[in-house]
Amino acid sequence: MMRYLSGGPGVRILLCGCVLAFYALTLAQPITLVSADLGRHLKNGEIFVRTFSVPQGNYYSYTNPDFPFVNHHWGTGVVFYLIERLAGFDGLHVFSIAIGVATLAIFFAVAVAGGGFTATLLVSVLAAPLAASRAEVRPEAFSYFFAGFFFWVVWNYLEGRMTRRWLWALPPLMALWINLHVYFFFGFALMGLGIAEAAYRLLIQKRRDAGPRLRSLVVAGAVSCVAVFVNPAGLRGVLYPLTIFNNYGYRLLENQSVWFLDRVVGYPPSLYFKILFAALVAACGLYVARVARGREKLSLLPLVLAAGMSVIAWTAVRNFALFAYFAIPLIAIFCREDDTRNDLFSRRRAAVLSAAGILFVALFIVNPSFWDRYKAGGWGIGLRADATGVRNGAGAAEAADFVRREGIRGPVFNNYDIGGYLIYYLFPRERIFVDNRPEAYPASFFADVYIPMQEREDIWREQAARFNFEAVIFYWHDLTPWAQEFLGRRVSDPSWPAVYADGDIVIFARRGGVNQSVIDKYEIPRSAFQFTSG
Repeated sequence: MMRYLSGGPGVRILLCGCVLAFYALTLAQPITLVSADLGRHLKNGEIFVRTFSVPQGNYYSYTNPDFPFVNHHWGTGVVFYLIERLAGFDGLHVFSIAIGVATLAIFFAVAVAGGGFTATLLVSVLAAPLAASRAEVRPEAFSYFFAGFFFWVVWNYLEGRMTRRWLWALPPLMALWINLHVYFFFGFALMGLGIAEAAYRLLIQKRRDAGPRLRSLVVAGAVSCVAVFVNPAGLRGVLYPLTIFNNYGYRLLENQSVWFLDRVVGYPPSLYFKILFAALVAACGLYVARVARGREKLSLLPLVLAAGMSVIAWTAVRNFALFAYFAIPLIAIFCREDDTRNDLFSRRRAAVLSAAGILFVALFIVNPSFWDRYKAGGWGIGLRADATGVRNGAGAAEAADFVRREGIRGPVFNNYDIGGYLIYYLFPRERIFVDNRPEAYPASFFADVYIPMQEREDIWREQAARFNFEAVIFYWHDLTPWAQEFLGRRVSDPSWPAVYADGDIVIFARRGGVNQSVIDKYEIPRSAFQFTSG
């Protein structure tokens, strides 16, 4: 039995396939378009394909149309748009899942080469749910993939498992990466760590092979520094990762720290993060102990990378997936099977593989709240179905179709979450009040206008007169305190009757305004709403 489990390539391929299939299943969460960024990305891509120009500034908003904004992920919009045109939302979702699976496969390959198959298998099962916590179709999927590829090339080149020709793939990929997602700077970080590791091996460890590797990495890094200027924003685009948070007036859950969310709301993926972080710390301790006993030469790159990934994950939960991916090869490297006669993983493969199966089941038991979100949205490909099972149901086109069919006219007030949805379906017929890009609006806009007008009725009336609102289109699952207060007042306000409501969206029209004919046909009695505050 033990010989079979530790056996040949066929068994390993089968086990690796099971892990990748499990990960694909965790990523198969239907798209809720109404609250996603995806609609805006698709519109960006559509505009580029039709005009061969990149939308600059706050292109979609009527409130702050001239506010400067670097469209740092315009290339992702083009890719998403072309795939959606060719294969629909189902095809786009499959493409996104395929990128995720390919990313896991790259990190899996790095881990196997650097640390052995058994440890990699065990850690991958543990890391997969955490990586899937960012399963939405997003530009950052490209960053995860490229980060894995850069690490694969740099680490294997340092270890002598790859020729320097692979380094020349990095500069053109950097030119592509900077146009796909703002996390392109991780490419520079990985190359910089590779250069530092090669210099350490040359100067401190006196390794002869480190000199040529250091020179090649420096040249590849220098060429990459030039390549990133191939972006529409030029120097501003290159420096944007350093300035993006200079004007960020809206607090997002994904940008909060683990300890903050644990104290305020509780964030289900945090449990998996803490388990994986503890495993990484333990593996790091084993590695340092091996180095101290002289069983292995010290490598700085994995230690610095482990520390860096831990810091960014603890301080912003949006980095959980990146941490999970890197934890796989780092833990495997720290626990590398350097002596098959004495190594724990090598001597007890059957027990470890059995533990992987038990761990797979335990993941569903120890943190059931994490998996509740799958129950809510179901498992599947493409747009989320509504309660009747219609694939393009709630969260897709019904509300927008109603607006277009009935000729509802703006200016429209909308909340933050639904901005991308309205851009996708209604632009350029209607521009939006706000969308889910805090960096695209002045911080004062959120602090002095957007939030106060939902908290206080007098400010709402003042801003309604200022912008001449004719309709309100609102994603009513917005759980911010100000959104719930605002909805409660609108439901009870006879001057703003509701004319449409579904499982995600409610639409109000101003009585006596340009949409009065819609009110006459579709006004929903206030008694139909069961609204509770607090």
